[in-house]
Amino acid sequence: MAQAVSEAVGPARAELIRAAAQSLDVSLGGAVTQLRAAALALPTDDAAARIAAAQIAGEIAAALG
Repeated sequence: MAQAVSEAVGPARAELIRAAAQSLDVSLGGAVTQLRAAALALPTDDAAARIAAAQIAGEIAAALG
């Protein structure tokens, strides 16, 4: 899933996440929860980076429905 987030953009990103979750037998809700947690756990003091990561996680969650 991390590879899909880092390499894809837009709707393709969400579809790669969906496929990765299915192949790993992870529910979409579980995948979204993990993505949101990862965004909050970025090892940086850069607030802009944390906000951007949270926005990306939110966009993926919305695209996955």
